[in-house]
Amino acid sequence: MIILCPFYRDLNKHEKRITPGKIDTTFRYKRALHILEESFNRHHTGIDKFLICTDNTTQFNTQSTAKKHRIDCKGKNLMESLIHSNTSIVEQYDNAKLILCGSDHIILKNLSRLFKDSFDIAIMMRRNTGKVNNAVVLVNATPTNTNSLQEFFHLRQRIYYELKERTQDWGGDQESLRVALQQLGLLPEKASWKKTRLYNALGLTFKFFDYDSNGIYGVNKQRIKMLRDMPALPTRLPPLYSHDTLFLDFKGERKQYYERIYEEVCYKANPYYFKR
Repeated sequence: MIILCPFYRDLNKHEKRITPGKIDTTFRYKRALHILEESFNRHHTGIDKFLICTDNTTQFNTQSTAKKHRIDCKGKNLMESLIHSNTSIVEQYDNAKLILCGSDHIILKNLSRLFKDSFDIAIMMRRNTGKVNNAVVLVNATPTNTNSLQEFFHLRQRIYYELKERTQDWGGDQESLRVALQQLGLLPEKASWKKTRLYNALGLTFKFFDYDSNGIYGVNKQRIKMLRDMPALPTRLPPLYSHDTLFLDFKGERKQYYERIYEEVCYKANPYYFKR
């Protein structure tokens, strides 16, 4: 069973003050969450689930059929809330393929191929930097690895509270993950050149993979530049994304074109077209 677990909660007044330039407050995250759900449901049926992870107060579109996994986030900042939500989800499920992510994504194909290798946790890395990219974390929960998975996520949660306050406010999700992997001796990575990068710690198998690989890709930067700089697009365009994309991510300024690209993906005849 695949469970896509996007995290979203409304910002409080304090967070709106401390995150200017870090969170695009013009981006409609709840609208993106609806699109993410719609695109996931198009490619998944049966026991697979779309599960919104949030706090106890955020309200959502009543048209959504998605279940909510709510936790008490009172007094917790955004990064802290996300980390506690991730831990809570791992504690909840002991027989599921969990995809922990945000809301600014679009699903293009069935996500089962994300779990084609044998691993317990898959961590995405920023290519050639040794830094963690926390856009997606894959967790293959089974009855035999549940305790070890929980131990890892509790370790990450404890590390978060040891970070500097500035990092806790923004970036603490990624930094706590990086430090946890470092404490387990998995970072710096010893064999990043390998095609399949599997490592063992805590009785778990960790898989590392780079952004723009393993079925998870960002929108083509060249295409975004055309959308931004040209009043009219040329007849021949570079593809929106790699043909291997299962899970399409929108980093940074690419969020500005999220709905426009969603419409293009849905309706235009191109090599990567999928029917609405």
